[in-house]
Amino acid sequence: MTPIVLGGSAGVELALQTPIGRRLYVKLPVGAVSWVPEHYFVEAVAVLRRLELHRTYDEVRSSWQWIVGKHLNASLVTTGNKLAAAPTLPVATITP
Repeated sequence: MTPIVLGGSAGVELALQTPIGRRLYVKLPVGAVSWVPEHYFVEAVAVLRRLELHRTYDEVRSSWQWIVGKHLNASLVTTGNKLAAAPTLPVATITP
């Protein structure tokens, strides 16, 4: 087990599997265990919002909820039909 401290922008790049995230991923030590500062999710959401505003990623791809769900290996409870219907969504969803 090798601990790493993950910054919000790096976490977003890794989660979205962007070219930067893929380059970063191959440099991570084998067996890396991520630790995050208390402000991590605030920073990550700010990065996602900026990507969405600049139209780098669409709403479904940049939705922060699935990132948390994936991190926790948990289902996403949502009323967002567009998000829930996304064929590449990497988490299970529970919808009305």
